[in-house]
Amino acid sequence: MAGEAEAAAAAAAAAAAAADVNAWAKDVPPEISGKWTEKGYFKTDPVTKAPVAVDPKTVAIEATRAYLSAESLIGGDPNLMIRLPKSATEPGWDKVWAKLGAPDKPEGYDFTAVKGADGKPIAQSLADAIRKVAFDTHLPKDAVTSLADAVVKQQEAAATATALERNTKLLAQREALKTSWGADKYEAKLFAAKSAAAALKVTKEQLDALQENIGYDGVMQMFLDISTKIGEDKFVDGNPGGNTPNLMTKDQAKAELAKLKADKAWGLRVLNGDVEALKQSKALAAIIAGDDTLDSRQRAGK
Repeated sequence: MAGEAEAAAAAAAAAAAAADVNAWAKDVPPEISGKWTEKGYFKTDPVTKAPVAVDPKTVAIEATRAYLSAESLIGGDPNLMIRLPKSATEPGWDKVWAKLGAPDKPEGYDFTAVKGADGKPIAQSLADAIRKVAFDTHLPKDAVTSLADAVVKQQEAAATATALERNTKLLAQREALKTSWGADKYEAKLFAAKSAAAALKVTKEQLDALQENIGYDGVMQMFLDISTKIGEDKFVDGNPGGNTPNLMTKDQAKAELAKLKADKAWGLRVLNGDVEALKQSKALAAIIAGDDTLDSRQRAGK
């Protein structure tokens, strides 16, 4: 009898344990218990078809293994992870951008270190434009500084290339003009053309604009033609009364200047500041020097 009683007690205890097998997990939130079911931590009883929880120790071990596996795949400290909002309209993106290095205002982009080859800082208008685009697109500060530096260098390279192209074109046009006018008359005709431009008070900016449209050779030819009409060429041949220019070579200009300097009356006119005599002297000096700068005139007149 005693044996039967013990067996009955053991059977009752086993039944009670089986009935309460899920008791430890009954307060687990549904979203967690659902995930446990997916992972196999809950089994289905083949008789009752009810979910039967695996023992807590197994659940803890398997859950920890899954966590460690996920952490190794991510490859870093979970505290350094960025949690992205589900959609572009949800709040929280400001924290994401800040963690990626974007400032909270456009002024946060510092271009102090961005300078041109001449040491000058980036142009304010360019800096403002880059700041606006960078802030609107949430770009990191370091990346935008590098971008601004690259933009400045590209602008300088483009300006250098443009200047080289312009100078190359200018040299070609000057050579074409020298061929057209004749090498022996080039300096004299050039002086006459520039004198006409000066007499008409044409500014450097206006000359540059004309040159962009019709070229250096076209501009100089135009003012040479004008010089014959306004008389700016009349001292080039040493003949103040002449209406048609008889343009001199350098050697002819040197000979004419030497002849005039030997003329004491002409010398006195120059000393007394006679406008026409001074103009004649400067014109001849410019032909001899090859240009009409003040320095060249003074050097040629010595």
